[in-house]
Amino acid sequence: MKLSNLLLTLSILAATDVCAQSKVKTITIKNEVYYITTEVGIPVVGLYKYEGKKDPIVQLNADGTGLFQLHGMSQTPMEWGMECTADGTPKKNATDFGAVYLLWYQLKAKHKGSSWESGEVGKWDAVQFSIHNDTGKMYILGEREKVN
Repeated sequence: MKLSNLLLTLSILAATDVCAQSKVKTITIKNEVYYITTEVGIPVVGLYKYEGKKDPIVQLNADGTGLFQLHGMSQTPMEWGMECTADGTPKKNATDFGAVYLLWYQLKAKHKGSSWESGEVGKWDAVQFSIHNDTGKMYILGEREKVN
């Protein structure tokens, strides 16, 4: 009886650990390991527009997918996550205006423009994600403002 209770307890602990880790993804960049998550305790998913009103955009979906658009280029599929610790705690830098996070993204296709393409498919890159407490606004790259 004690053995069955021990096995049941170990099974529950293992399942809990597996479920808890599913929100954290490990990525490797230049032989360095980083952790990312889409759950940072604030509602970051949504559409971010240039100066809040037009293209280019960044779209963050809850499942870690989205779109990234450069000036004058196509809306390109991507995967994304905010840098965090191995246990999923978001890494943020406190500032006078609020907080800054690193948003890691990986393009799934090249950006297409009227006469050329850019972007390296499959390469992870990071941009600044900031929250401004005084205005309650969120920005990607300091210019793409969350509109929804």
